[in-house]
Amino acid sequence: MILGSTRYCVVDEADTLMDGSWIEDTYGVAKLMTGLHHLVFVSATIPSEFNKTISKLFPKATAITTPSLHKLPKAIEFRVINASVAPYKGSKMKALAQALYAIHCDGTEMGYEKRVIVFVDNKADCEKVAEKLQTKYNNDVRYISSEDDIEQRKEKVKEFVEPPQLLEDPSKPTLKVLVCTDLLSRGLNFTGIRNVILLDVPKSSVDLVHRAGRTGRMNQSGRVFLIMNDQDKSHVRGLPKVIRNGRRLA
Repeated sequence: MILGSTRYCVVDEADTLMDGSWIEDTYGVAKLMTGLHHLVFVSATIPSEFNKTISKLFPKATAITTPSLHKLPKAIEFRVINASVAPYKGSKMKALAQALYAIHCDGTEMGYEKRVIVFVDNKADCEKVAEKLQTKYNNDVRYISSEDDIEQRKEKVKEFVEPPQLLEDPSKPTLKVLVCTDLLSRGLNFTGIRNVILLDVPKSSVDLVHRAGRTGRMNQSGRVFLIMNDQDKSHVRGLPKVIRNGRRLA
């Protein structure tokens, strides 16, 4: 049997594949690899529950972590936009549209098409946000839907995972927007994405690390814009200090 003859196995995105929804399948496959010499779990984030699970199932496991674990890369510039103040007056969509317009006109990425990834919490919001950006604000938008099959999703993200394309006319900058959920915050290597916008405040520091990590990859510079309103203040009160001082996210 193929699994029985496997000697080395690396499990990427291990914090997800060893959580409550996946652990039965993941651990079940691992047990079939009876000839394993090394089993390696890899993850950009390590929740406390993950450590407990590994210690229980693999008590002899050796942990290897980097000092930058759960820290945002220094190459990422983090900005907070308060949608509760003028001119947005509580509208996150207005703040999002203004942020996209500012990115489009800021003179960066000269000669190349610009790409922006917008993260929302709920998959049902992807279509709503994309439709409003397109119809009301005339943005070039794609969104990931639960109804898309794998080929449709590949086609939609293709322009974002590949390097930015040269413009035929550098005097006419373009901006392409992809609206998605955490589905695309893991396992995809977005190439040369310089701007990420968080329309919803991430539910945890783990989600923040993965969403923000779509930019600033391979030591490239990047910007993350977090759009908040008065209802979000309790969730992000200490965030600017954490990011400014390079502390770990709790």
